[in-house]
Amino acid sequence: MDLGVIETRWWKDGNNSIKDTFDTLAGIIDNNPFGYHYEMFNNYESLRELLPRVVANPQIRHLYIAAHGDETSIYGANDNRISRTVLINMIKQFHARQLVGIYFGSCAFGEQTKYIIESTKVSWVAGFSEDVDWMDCAALDLFFWNAYYSSSVSKARQVKTRSRRMLSFLFALWIRIPYMFVEMGFKVSLLHPEKLPRRVCITFPEDAILDDKGYEIKNEYKEIFNETENLISKQKTLGSWP
Repeated sequence: MDLGVIETRWWKDGNNSIKDTFDTLAGIIDNNPFGYHYEMFNNYESLRELLPRVVANPQIRHLYIAAHGDETSIYGANDNRISRTVLINMIKQFHARQLVGIYFGSCAFGEQTKYIIESTKVSWVAGFSEDVDWMDCAALDLFFWNAYYSSSVSKARQVKTRSRRMLSFLFALWIRIPYMFVEMGFKVSLLHPEKLPRRVCITFPEDAILDDKGYEIKNEYKEIFNETENLISKQKTLGSWP
């Protein structure tokens, strides 16, 4: 997998880690439990050091960053705050061919996905806008990445193709796991699939779906939604993705 997993220490007394989760994922997807890159950070300084080193690896094109968070920041060990602005300044140095997507496994920091993608060169940024339970988040992280690497999105090289496939993939997630978006506030900001080469961005689901129930799809995305819905209804293999 072309995935770098970066995690902080979660608690002062004792600790859990999402590493075992990704070992399992890599074992299934890549037939190798070490088929991804893993690092830990403690504070701004350690994250600033490791991010360029991880992204410089040509085999890594996606990042999963796991840490405590709030509406404006993520936190290293001992509540070391790393703000949105600081993160943007770290990420904006990477060009589009180096880094495709970033997923923040953090409480509430999903509110910042739009600002991060608008200020950097990545194709998509994901996160949760609500406070989320650690176990629920870990379970859905695993589900997301397994589905992502099982879908056509992970294989797309052209930016326009990738954006359209990503939007179809997100509609499929919405159909199958609305809880992830509604109760947990999962958001993904991505490049608009039809307005390239200009860097126009949208945020899913709020820019594609008119209400929280998912009954009203905005007109410009109905074609992609209908294609996705038809594909899911015709699939004979459970768990397959567009």
